[in-house]
Amino acid sequence: MLKAIIQYKDDTVIIKFPSNYDISKQLLSVGIEKPAGDIHIKDNEEDEIRVKLYSDSDFGNKLIPLFREDSTLVTVRVAVDLLTKASDEIKGMMEADILYEQYDSINDVFADVKQYLDDLETHTEKFYFPLTGVIDEGDGHMLTVGDVYLKAVENDIKNILDNVKSRDNKNMAEYYDGDEELKLKLISADWDLEYKGEMFYGVVKVKTTEPLTPEETEKIKSFITSQNADGIGESVESECIDTEDGKLFVIFWYGSEDCFLYTEKEMDDFLAAQNTQSMGGM
Repeated sequence: MLKAIIQYKDDTVIIKFPSNYDISKQLLSVGIEKPAGDIHIKDNEEDEIRVKLYSDSDFGNKLIPLFREDSTLVTVRVAVDLLTKASDEIKGMMEADILYEQYDSINDVFADVKQYLDDLETHTEKFYFPLTGVIDEGDGHMLTVGDVYLKAVENDIKNILDNVKSRDNKNMAEYYDGDEELKLKLISADWDLEYKGEMFYGVVKVKTTEPLTPEETEKIKSFITSQNADGIGESVESECIDTEDGKLFVIFWYGSEDCFLYTEKEMDDFLAAQNTQSMGGM
């Protein structure tokens, strides 16, 4: 669909998109050691690495102007992969919009593709974490309460969470600012509550255009942990629920040894181990 002509010093390499080849190896063939995510689509004489896109198709030539100078080779690769791997239905809609110049930038294309995928064909991974309830009894004493107590005020917790999520009406995935390839793969990240193994947990449903690799899963975990500690979790913690015992605050990340963040499989394994221990104790 697209080709990138990359000039570095006196050497030139052409990279085709889509491609199953390792881009980094192709770049190294002309002495470029920079990661593809750091190489921008720029073709200025003063640039050490010059990149120019071209295509043999009308569709490709309409797509090329949508890549700005802040776009990188990774942006190009992910965009082409998204468009080529999408269903025929999505492809037809996107190609028509691109051919008729309905977009101002490649980010607009990503937004639409992700919306179509969200409606039709996405990959979802769930991440679970325990909730901690703390009651301020009014005398400076803080009382930690258990899961049973939190279950009784489930609707209040959900209301607080919904209010926090709706404040700026923003998809939480947009706050991820790490690995570019993963960022482009992310469709949404939604915080919620769920019963799992007859217990009450916080859960984050992460939708992506394709399954997460083990490395990407760890990066998502770091993102969620950060949000639980300082982002959405901090906002939830700032709200309180009035109870007969005092003001109840719900904490997403307490920082104790009991804190964890598990994928759904890890959570199932954790619960199975707990059940085994419980049966063994009997």
